Amino acid sequence: MASALPIDLAGTACLLDGRRALYWHAAQTLVLADVHLGKGEAFRRQGVAIPSGHTQADCDAIAALLDDYRPQRLVVCGDLFHDRIRGDEGWLAALQALCHRHRQLTFDVVLGNHDRKSAALPDLGMHWHAELVLPPFVFHHEPQSDPRGYVLAGHLHPVVRLRGMGDALRLPVFWQRAEQAVLPAFGSFTGGMAVEAAAGERLYALSESSITPLAAGTGAALSKGASRCVF
Repeated sequence: MASALPIDLAGTACLLDGRRALYWHAAQTLVLADVHLGKGEAFRRQGVAIPSGHTQADCDAIAALLDDYRPQRLVVCGDLFHDRIRGDEGWLAALQALCHRHRQLTFDVVLGNHDRKSAALPDLGMHWHAELVLPPFVFHHEPQSDPRGYVLAGHLHPVVRLRGMGDALRLPVFWQRAEQAVLPAFGSFTGGMAVEAAAGERLYALSESSITPLAAGTGAALSKGASRCVF
């Protein structure tokens, strides 16, 4: 198993996984955000030369997490898909194989802005929600306050950019805030928005080999209008 760190969210024991995932022990629930399956294919439809294989790699990464944690439920906080779905696209076979292999799993997806591009979503046993309430958590796509509970969301693709010695490094982060937490984008072919933790907030830089709590002030300030991010 990759790096993992116990973390408390709303008084609830969770495990932050360096593979850009969160595991909620008591509910046996694995949480991801912003997978963006089919993004490479969407670019190629527009004539952009993008290498293939991202969707298969992401499905394999989800399968590895499911094998390691053996959860009863998988929740995706929006943007499981990147663009409208075409039935003849080969990448759907990778998702179908994943769903068939784990057909006993409850697979919940909160609709993201990219998911809404599809008039008809594939029937693979997934449950689609505008938002999902599983106390003490409320799952949204866009970060926001919610009186019903502590919010877990995605959408922003938070990263930090570390600079020093004439070099720079971009790392995905889990952003823990007072009333909400923002998961990093899970997809291997996604952009990122540089963020900085305010007072009382925490950032955790993630990689398969390590999870690093970052000092206050690390990274770049969140730009105005970030809630409308559409990576």
